[in-house]
Amino acid sequence: MGFKKITITLSEDRYEEINHISKNLNEKKSKLISKALDMYFDYLDLRLAVERAEDYENGNGKVYSIEETREMLGV
Repeated sequence: MGFKKITITLSEDRYEEINHISKNLNEKKSKLISKALDMYFDYLDLRLAVERAEDYENGNGKVYSIEETREMLGV
C-alpha cells in the first residue's frame, strides 16, 4: 500500500490538540490523523448501512436476489 501526501488546514485549537496528543503518545501527527480518519470512515459506513436499512424498512429500498446480484456483478 502506497502513501500520498496531502496538505490540510486546521483551526489553531485543533492543531494544538493534535500536537499535544502526538507528543504525549509519541506518535506522528500524520499517523494520528490517519487513525482518526479510519475510525470516522468506519462510523460513516455504519451510518450509511443504518440509513439503507431504514429505507428498506420504510419500503423505499430494493432487494436483489443472489441471481440478480451475480448478474449485475458479472459473476
